[in-house]
Amino acid sequence: MKAKQIVVALLAAAAWLTTGTAMAQTERDVIEVMRAQIATNRQALVAENMNLTEAEAEAFWPLYREYQNERAGLADRRVAMLTEFRDNFDSLSEERAKEIINDAIKLDDDFLKLRKRHLRKFRQALGEKKTMRYFQIENKLEAIIDFELAQVVPLAE
Repeated sequence: MKAKQIVVALLAAAAWLTTGTAMAQTERDVIEVMRAQIATNRQALVAENMNLTEAEAEAFWPLYREYQNERAGLADRRVAMLTEFRDNFDSLSEERAKEIINDAIKLDDDFLKLRKRHLRKFRQALGEKKTMRYFQIENKLEAIIDFELAQVVPLAE
């Protein structure tokens, strides 16, 4: 699958998630299915765009899975935070708004710590240029996801 097709698939998956079209399933089931699809598409996009040698691939993919597994835990926190906010945004107290802001900043910090923690491992496996390329791909994918989330998260009252 070409990179543009994968990006379109990621966007379509995110859009489908936000429309709530799967009425027979719970929201959490829909989220889990979509996250699995996005993870599969994400891995395909990374594979297509990394141009790894056999030796690099052997070193990279276990690191990739480790990184993505840790990233998934942070993504779970993000989904829970956004879902809670969405469900309560019209009755948000000043104190809860403060907690949400602090939680969001902490989550951003935890994502940064994750990248820093894994940066050394990716550098050892890939060298600087391919590590840079990998993090560029990750940043682009996160930007797409953030854009989609921004469209469905309401502004606080």
